[in-house]
Amino acid sequence: MVEEAVLKTVGPVSPGSSILPLSATNVFFVYKYFCLFLLMFYELLNYFFFVFHTGLILFNTFGYLFRRTRKWNLFTLLATAFSWFIMGIWYGWGYCFCTDWHWQVREQLGYHDMSYSYNHFLILKLTGINFSEQLVDVVTVVVFFTSLGLSIFLNIRDYIKAK
Repeated sequence: MVEEAVLKTVGPVSPGSSILPLSATNVFFVYKYFCLFLLMFYELLNYFFFVFHTGLILFNTFGYLFRRTRKWNLFTLLATAFSWFIMGIWYGWGYCFCTDWHWQVREQLGYHDMSYSYNHFLILKLTGINFSEQLVDVVTVVVFFTSLGLSIFLNIRDYIKAK
């Protein structure tokens, strides 16, 4: 059935010939444009992770301030804690899958400027200031647990008020 359709469309095909004219030049151009597509895709992913991950960090830090976002804030803080402390058992303390995926994308793009901490990397990229990684980690943990405590407190308070 398929052979008949090919014969009607293309005509008889001799042995050893191809329906598609695949020359070395055509293969090179397909490969070239595929690589260009991958490069553009990885660049898009790189920007996506910068925006998404930075937004997530800001939401984790300040999401408890608004009543409408408090439940989601608590959820994202708990998801972050799960990533850092539970997944961290297997992948290393403070493991973040967003950071891991972003680093993989940046490696594909040829960047090798990643630091151990995403917050350190972000501060360095945005301000050019190279704080010590330990200082950034301590501030990150203090801000995280402060935000988590406030989020839990305010969510419980909102729950009690709603009763």
